[in-house]
Amino acid sequence: MKKFLLVAALILAGAMAYWFHQASTPRLVKANAVLEWVPADTLVFSGLLNPFPLKLYLQTVADNYPGGVAHGRLQAQADEPMAAFLLSIFDTYLRGLKDPAALLARFGLADTLKAYVYTLGASPVIKLELARPEAFWALLDQAERDTGVTHTQGQLVGIGYRSYLLADGAGTGPLSLVFAEYQGMLTITVLPLSRDTELLETALGLKRPVESLASSGMLEEIIDTHGFSGDSVSFINHVALAKALTSEDADPLARQLSRRIYGLLSAGVGELQTPECRRELMTLASHWPRTLIGLNEMRIDEQHSHIEATMVIESRNRIILTALQRLRGFIPAYVGEASLFGMGLGIDVDEFPPAVKAIWSELQTPAYQCAPLARLQAGLSARDPVILGMFTGLAESVKGVSLALLDYRLDEQQAEPVITAIDGLLSLAADKPTALFDTVKIFVPGLAEMQLVDGAEAIDLSTRLRLPARFGIKPMLALRGQHLVIYVGDRAKVLADSLAEVPVAANGLFSILADYPRLFGPLLTLAEMAVEPLPEEFAVLQGYKMRQQIHLDVNDKGVVLTSVVDSEARARD
Repeated sequence: MKKFLLVAALILAGAMAYWFHQASTPRLVKANAVLEWVPADTLVFSGLLNPFPLKLYLQTVADNYPGGVAHGRLQAQADEPMAAFLLSIFDTYLRGLKDPAALLARFGLADTLKAYVYTLGASPVIKLELARPEAFWALLDQAERDTGVTHTQGQLVGIGYRSYLLADGAGTGPLSLVFAEYQGMLTITVLPLSRDTELLETALGLKRPVESLASSGMLEEIIDTHGFSGDSVSFINHVALAKALTSEDADPLARQLSRRIYGLLSAGVGELQTPECRRELMTLASHWPRTLIGLNEMRIDEQHSHIEATMVIESRNRIILTALQRLRGFIPAYVGEASLFGMGLGIDVDEFPPAVKAIWSELQTPAYQCAPLARLQAGLSARDPVILGMFTGLAESVKGVSLALLDYRLDEQQAEPVITAIDGLLSLAADKPTALFDTVKIFVPGLAEMQLVDGAEAIDLSTRLRLPARFGIKPMLALRGQHLVIYVGDRAKVLADSLAEVPVAANGLFSILADYPRLFGPLLTLAEMAVEPLPEEFAVLQGYKMRQQIHLDVNDKGVVLTSVVDSEARARD
């Protein structure tokens, strides 16, 4: 059963990666009848309320998925019939990625997709539009022939469905995997066998929930509050999750989910189902009510896709949010504009000790009575954050440290990779950069005689740091305004000089950018010249055309993680 659940979780995660694009306005909500059947207290929701250009998207990202590697790793889990059945379907998907049009036809999907993921209690439900239902049933038939799995045919109020029995390996009672299609909408769900008819009525839209997501106004509120574009919204409801974990009247699937979360909390089965745990977990959840994902921008054509999305961990804990906001530091713009790779850590070192102390104190208040929470709290009490502050004195006034790799070249004539040229920049932002450099000189004898003057000519560090001449690297040190910079190369020099007029203002916590084809290109070229074939994990990078930037920040609504992904279709012969 564990093997099956692992495979199912991986497949569901892959599906949700495409389905986290969803709606915003009342007009969009009213135009999607499925939302009338989604309970307002769903644990998870993700949906496509505007048709998503799936065919075009697959054309731009198909080469970015390690089909062979993923298939090989998953195949090792296929020692149970239902795991093998799902892997057969997933294998069809992986092998079909190279031809998106044929893949969609095989699965019975149109070029654009509307889809929804939500839960009924703890039972997951996936709904997606089918253009050719007969093609999807043929896909399942083939998977059955390949694996020997059989289904039970059922009917509910004139709607036919297939039910596959899942092995009972966790002591929670048997479960059924159900596929049903009605009026072009495919429903996939996992239900406790003892309640499959009751829950299936709601999953198929034959029975309405007490309160629906459509009538709750939740989607509109999320979009308005966080400024999402309206094409995509997903969420995890922490309050509903806490309620499910502490409920004594849970269905088999909920009990199975609870067992896994108990493991994360080092809690025994049933240990959370006490009045103290129920009260304290619900209070915690009310302070951190939801995790949200929303689409900010989407542009997709036959050659390129650009998707910007934001994840927000909502918080109403003003003490922790205020402390995190005090930690925010400076990340220069060049991190997000670097050609190959950029990374920046924004942190106000002067604010670090009081902010950490405030967070530490808040996490220990009040004293929990719920046993698993009390154990976590005791672990925090045993660690004194004051020791962290002892080291921050060495970096007084620092607001952030960042780097960028703009270009590099390797010597293709050498047996081992040797960098022959590099263009890159490392910068440290501080209120008092000169004083900071004086501190650094204490630990680096080669710098002891150096004096930095803002705007003066950069100092060659290659001899002072005794770098091997074979590298041909000449790092230059300079002071530019509030920025202490070390750079190598002409482009990096331009960036370093441009920092002179850039004020140090808090704008984030962390940022990273990677242009994968340009970053790994020279390494792949060198590897292809070798006699030995490329390892499968390394060969995956061939044709990998994706540029991704991730930015972590915090605002008055919560912790914010923004991702921007640009993908490009590989030229076809």
